[in-house]
Amino acid sequence: MSRQDEPQRHLSIDGFSEYLAAGAPSALKIDGEPVVYISFDPNLPRLTLRTPLGKQSIPDLSGYDRISASSVYWNDGQWCELRLDGEIIKDAYPIFCSIADRIQLRAMNFGGAVVDALGSLRELLSGKGRLSHEQEIGLYGEVLLVCSLLSTMPASEVLASWRGPEAEEHDFTLHFDDVEVKCTTAEERAHWVNGFRQLEPTVGRKLWLLSVQLTAAGSSGTSLAELVAQTRSLLADPALLRELDQKLALLNWRDDSAALYGRRYRLRSLPRLFQIDDGFPALTPSRFESAGLAHERVSQIRYQIDLEGLPGASEFPRELTNFCAGGEFV
Repeated sequence: MSRQDEPQRHLSIDGFSEYLAAGAPSALKIDGEPVVYISFDPNLPRLTLRTPLGKQSIPDLSGYDRISASSVYWNDGQWCELRLDGEIIKDAYPIFCSIADRIQLRAMNFGGAVVDALGSLRELLSGKGRLSHEQEIGLYGEVLLVCSLLSTMPASEVLASWRGPEAEEHDFTLHFDDVEVKCTTAEERAHWVNGFRQLEPTVGRKLWLLSVQLTAAGSSGTSLAELVAQTRSLLADPALLRELDQKLALLNWRDDSAALYGRRYRLRSLPRLFQIDDGFPALTPSRFESAGLAHERVSQIRYQIDLEGLPGASEFPRELTNFCAGGEFV
């Protein structure tokens, strides 16, 4: 799922937690220009970010209780320092990583990077930006399939087939088949279904449920933020890249909150494909009608299906062969 020869830009949340548990002060140098260090002392506890002062501006953070910005003499020179004190340093670490990205990858001034990141944090805390865990895992599964399809289909066709962002009934529309992607981090192969029509086949087309099980991983895994970045790297055409970004935005992906999605995952098991036929356990309008029930009187429905022990399909759309075989996705 990830390219092992590509170094990770930031220490993962799991790795950061291990450093904190060790109890020793540490400093991490973030590769890029200008140089940025993220340091932490679990005993205080304190988290700091430093970058050379130069012509950088220092933001006024007097309105904050536990976070401050100043110029300091450190490591034989003058540096900008962002400091946070308190038990929330683990939660604040992704924000500090996002500030480093703004400084190095987007060439932002230290003061502007800090103010911009804290502004995004306020939006996240108000519930406007952070994907729920279920949304994060759901998006992970869909982007994972996009990566797989890019290895077997023209990129324009892959993006055209990805219909979930447009709130279509099914996530992917292939040449002759429709696919609904379900992704979970649970040990059991169980998935939530939202609404009557999510598992209702379109007339004249087969519908498949693609079941993906993930488990948390360390350096051997890939985070959602990394997966999005790797998917973008597969698109050379700027127009297709814009189309991908538009679809991600429709699913509430925001680049300025990418550092919040640092937990890495890998496949818990090989993906399984199930055809939605008469024997598949699903609640659909046609089945309600067959039973003489008025489904339109049920305004909302959400249910979980347990697929443990249910045999998967032995034959399935050729576009999904690589994915279901557990092949490299990126």
